[in-house]
Amino acid sequence: MNPSTRFFLMICCLVFAIACNQKPLVDTADGSDIFNADSFKQHVSVLASDSFMGRKPFTAGETLTIDYLETQLKALALEPGNGNSFLQKVPMVNLL
Repeated sequence: MNPSTRFFLMICCLVFAIACNQKPLVDTADGSDIFNADSFKQHVSVLASDSFMGRKPFTAGETLTIDYLETQLKALALEPGNGNSFLQKVPMVNLL
């Protein structure tokens, strides 16, 4: 699976997980939506930022991306879907 496809699938899983979250999508502190166009834009901006170094596999950017997505899933109080992990090992080969 190429890196672009992997990133797209991770984003789709994150959006799907947020959409399927069983708790109300309203923040009781200020009444604003937890997930809306602004929050989606913010997540995309974070993941697209230069600090994520293109999210390239086998780099620190990949680690930052995976950590960010896992943190966001935990913040939604979701349970891991792969035993005790949100991650699934996918064999990859670095040809460079």
